[in-house]
Amino acid sequence: SQILRYAAVGIAVNLSGYFAFLLLTFWGVDPKLAVSLLFISMAPLSFYWHNNWTFNRRGDGVKKKFLFAISHLITYLLNISFLYVLVDLLGFGHQWTQLLITLVLGVVLYLASRFIVFTHD
Repeated sequence: SQILRYAAVGIAVNLSGYFAFLLLTFWGVDPKLAVSLLFISMAPLSFYWHNNWTFNRRGDGVKKKFLFAISHLITYLLNISFLYVLVDLLGFGHQWTQLLITLVLGVVLYLASRFIVFTHD
């Protein structure tokens, strides 16, 4: 089913992104910079797989790319904001905080993808 395909792609993309986040922050990269680099590098991969496999939408129209970019920009800004508040201001560890943020924003992105981005063309 569609939600299982979304989960499979999401787990693969987000798990690899999360491990890259851990590695980058272990090397001393600021968590917000690490998230920024990973959003830029993982979004095109996510678009390709969700467009072609999860939602079975052939073609990569400008409107679809625009909506995908906007939904990811919004979740990126939320991610950075949550990191700032929870890690920088409140002192929570960035490792568990980013894991929780990834899970929550994954649900938000699924809903945006399902009902806004990858609707029937």
